[in-house]
Amino acid sequence: MRKSTVISILAGSTVLASNLSSQALISGMVDGTQSGGIPKAMEIVAEEAIADLSDLWIVRDTNGAGPFDTFYQLPAVSLSTGDFFYIYGGTTTDTSMTALGFPDADVSGAVVNSILNWNGDDILALATPNGTFTDGTDISQFDVVDSFGVVGQGDTNFAPDSISYRIPGTAANPAGVTDAGNFDITAYSDVSLQATFGTYVVPEPGAYALLAGICGLMSVMLKRRRA
Repeated sequence: MRKSTVISILAGSTVLASNLSSQALISGMVDGTQSGGIPKAMEIVAEEAIADLSDLWIVRDTNGAGPFDTFYQLPAVSLSTGDFFYIYGGTTTDTSMTALGFPDADVSGAVVNSILNWNGDDILALATPNGTFTDGTDISQFDVVDSFGVVGQGDTNFAPDSISYRIPGTAANPAGVTDAGNFDITAYSDVSLQATFGTYVVPEPGAYALLAGICGLMSVMLKRRRA
């Protein structure tokens, strides 16, 4: 698996990619305890190849009070299946990059944006522009495809000073989930972060096919039993 980063932030296309909800997931979040609250970051994983990541935006619900009030369009880059993409908040330093497992050569390639200056009560999500999209300044112009934290849950510190990592096999959830849902949330430490980020494994297509086959076989067996 590759850790993909880019330097420039481009004003990419806002065309809605209807299948991005099945292609991209929030696989990890971190709210650090180093000076300035760093590292702060989001890890996105490509469950399928993504031709243009700029079809996705990050949206933030500050303090969880609703509605989403901050918007950031992701850069126009492509990702292969299993690639990770990182967005950082706060101050980008060697210390914060090292904590995320990046070698020194990758520090200058980090994508940094204030959308990730989040705290333990902020809700963050991935969203795609919908048919009403104009300027990307209002949540009504987007469809949320995956979120971290329960939308509109209020000023609740559900993930302060933490590392949150998606439970393998869980699907995107626009409504939002915390621990006991799609994410394991643990106390922040540099060691845990190095061991956690960049480890989410995308299920092989064959695994989905096998599961579908098992479900189909069970359905047939149940029908025969009822008959």
